[in-house]
Amino acid sequence: MKTAFRSLLGPVSAIALAFALTTAVPTSLAAGKIEVQGKEIQESGGEWQIKMRIDLPKAPSMLSVSMNATFSKVMVYERAIMEKGKPPVLNKLRVDPAQTQSFSMIVHFADTSGKVFKSTKYEFPVKRSSGFFEAGEYLMRLTGPEGDIGVAQRVILSGENEPVYRGPIEFIEQVGDAGTTKKENGPVTAPESQEVAPVGTASSLIPGNAYDKTPDEELKTRPKGCGCDVAGGPASSNIAWTAMGLGALLVFSRRRSRS
Repeated sequence: MKTAFRSLLGPVSAIALAFALTTAVPTSLAAGKIEVQGKEIQESGGEWQIKMRIDLPKAPSMLSVSMNATFSKVMVYERAIMEKGKPPVLNKLRVDPAQTQSFSMIVHFADTSGKVFKSTKYEFPVKRSSGFFEAGEYLMRLTGPEGDIGVAQRVILSGENEPVYRGPIEFIEQVGDAGTTKKENGPVTAPESQEVAPVGTASSLIPGNAYDKTPDEELKTRPKGCGCDVAGGPASSNIAWTAMGLGALLVFSRRRSRS
């Protein structure tokens, strides 16, 4: 019985060993190592040039390998203006949860002759114009076909972000129910008048003699008063002639009656 078990154990052990070796290869490749050269990278022309060395456990089977670089933003270098007229101060603000962005790359492990190596140097830019990268601290993780390569690297992107005003607000105006304006920590004052006061003098659009009557209009107008005609006028002259005619006619008729 023991002999049969030992004979069976031999093939099983060989299969287990072969399985362990096959599964260990990807893990070995994934272990590898990456090293960013220059942990603090200076900005130049709105971008940062990332330079790193990649070491794999063994040379890959192909000349080039597709990889992904993932950046996690963990801290932002804020330039805060605390008082008007004063230079900004640096505030290191932690980003929690961290923001991430990744992009793919093709890494070459062969030289011009076509010989493949297990190590290589690779560099690539990250740009501020992408809207994600700014001066601050990041964790960079590199992933290959078999998984992560090495451990995440802490990268400092050095530069000057746009300043942000963080000082106190000087005053806040509020309009009350009575229509008055008050300033914070100040007395209540009446609102300024919005009326426009006239300045200088202007000539009248209607001349002063516009309502004066012409001589003809004066003759045709009956003066106000008792309603009688004015002596010396045309109407009084007609009455006088009429009275004289009647008087002469009366005298003439008397003379005839006497004769």
